[in-house]
Amino acid sequence: MPSSVRNHLCLIRLIPEANLALKPSSDLRLHEYQEKEKINENETQAITESLNKAKEKANNEGEKLADISHTTSFSFCHVSSPLES
Repeated sequence: MPSSVRNHLCLIRLIPEANLALKPSSDLRLHEYQEKEKINENETQAITESLNKAKEKANNEGEKLADISHTTSFSFCHVSSPLES
């Protein structure tokens, strides 16, 4: 095998884009579609993680507000009952 062919084959193994250049256009479209799907999956995962973090933060804030509300109303009930004396 001539060295130029051997070098070309080495490049194909090392550089995936070089391998794509030798594929028919339908394979290229499939590869592009798969790359877009991978990007969409990554974006979906990032959005889901962001929503989960926001939901967790909202739940934590809600619990804090509930604790404050309960404590405040409990204290207020004791302060605002002058009829006991």
